[in-house]
Amino acid sequence: MWKTIAVSVIALAALGLAACGPTEAVQAGKTVQGATVTKAVPGPTVTVTKPGPTVTKAVPGPTVTVTEPGPTVHATVTVTAQPPVLLSETFNGSGQWNSSEFTLSCDTPAVLVRYQFTGNTDTLGTADNFIANLRSPAGDDESIANAIAGSGGSSTTVYPDARLTGSRQYYLSVIATGSWSFAISETC
Repeated sequence: MWKTIAVSVIALAALGLAACGPTEAVQAGKTVQGATVTKAVPGPTVTVTKPGPTVTKAVPGPTVTVTEPGPTVHATVTVTAQPPVLLSETFNGSGQWNSSEFTLSCDTPAVLVRYQFTGNTDTLGTADNFIANLRSPAGDDESIANAIAGSGGSSTTVYPDARLTGSRQYYLSVIATGSWSFAISETC
């Protein structure tokens, strides 16, 4: 990395620098009291002190890059999968009615039921009973709605248990005097 400098010992003695040990020249290609510098040497800053003014010259050196490791970051992402909707049925009608049987996909599902009804009045215009159930021919009966109202709507989740009856067959049963709609979706 260091380049050779041709400097005569006599010239160093004349400058009073011989006692300083190996010395680097201050300017390249210039004659300093009889000594000729053939090439500048890259390296640290060199200060030459002698009687008279002080001369300081920066000599280019290597670039130093320091890389310090930072903290390691660990991230945990938890994604909760939503259960698939296995059964999705929509029913629209009016009055008293039982749907065809449908088969639930598992023994203990969560069945979300959304419903609305209107015009549920008797012949005198008085609010009437609105009743809806999710029923199994084997005997399970899950209540969805039971109200005396002319109109309304809501949603509810019922939890039929086919293990009790040994059957996953169910149907929607509605008792009403007006129009209604139901949307049923099952997740296991």
